[in-house]
Amino acid sequence: MSMFRKETRNIPVGTFLDGTPMTIDLPSEHILIGGTTGSGKSVFINALINAWCQENVLFYGIDLKNGVELSDWGDTFEDICSEVGQVTDMLAHLKQVVQVRYHEMNKHGLRKWDPTLGPYLCLIVDELAEMSTLPIELLLDALSKPASDKGVSAEVRRAKDQLQWRLDLLASLAATARAAGLIIVCASQFVSAQIVGSALRSNLSGRVCLQQSSIEGYDLMLGPGNRDLAGMISLPGEGYVRGIAGCIQPRLFRSHWI
Repeated sequence: MSMFRKETRNIPVGTFLDGTPMTIDLPSEHILIGGTTGSGKSVFINALINAWCQENVLFYGIDLKNGVELSDWGDTFEDICSEVGQVTDMLAHLKQVVQVRYHEMNKHGLRKWDPTLGPYLCLIVDELAEMSTLPIELLLDALSKPASDKGVSAEVRRAKDQLQWRLDLLASLAATARAAGLIIVCASQFVSAQIVGSALRSNLSGRVCLQQSSIEGYDLMLGPGNRDLAGMISLPGEGYVRGIAGCIQPRLFRSHWI
C-alpha cells in the first residue's frame, strides 16, 4: 500500500460573489498572480498555501524580500530561498527532480503524475520582479567603484549570466514540469514581458488578476476585451480568476483571509 494519500479535500481559497466557494483542485494549472502593492497578492498566496498544505503537497518558495512573506509557514516548506544566490540551485534541483519523475512515469506507463507515487510539488515565487533583476547590493557596489574596475565588471557579467539561467530554468519548468506533478505559482506587481517574459507567461495559464497599476495590465492578465472589469475590483484580496477553479471566463472572487 502506498504511503501517500490520493484523495483531496478541496479546501476553499476564496468565495465567488454569488457565495459559492472557490477551490483550486490538484493538479492545477500553473498560476500567475498579478496586482499592485496592497492589492492582496499575499492574501491569495496565504489562502492557497492554507488549502494545499492539507493535501499531498511539498512546497518550495522563492521569497527575495528576506523571506518575510513565506517564513510564517515555517516547516510547511521544504525550502525557501531568501537570497538571490540560492535561487539557481533550487531551480536546478527541481529540474532534476522532474527528470527523475518522468523516468518513474515511464516505468509505470503514465502520462501524468500519480500522487500515489509521491506528493505534488508546488513552487511559489513571491514577487517575480525581484528574481528577474540584478541584486541591488551588486549594483550599488558597482556604482561606488570606477568603471575600469575589472573585478566589478566580472561580477556584474556573472550576475547577468545567473539571472538568465534563473529565468531560463523557471520557463523550462513551467513548460515541462506540470505533467510530473510540479505546480508553479508566480506573483508580481508587474506582468509585462520585461518582467514575466512571454515564454513563461504563456505557460502560467491560471490567472489571478487583482487591482492593476494600468489598464493594460488587465489585457495582459485576462486577455483583450476585459478592461471594463477593472471597475469591479474595490478591495484588497478581490479580483478575477481565469483558467483555474473551473473558470473559463473571468469570474470575480474574494480571497479568504488567513
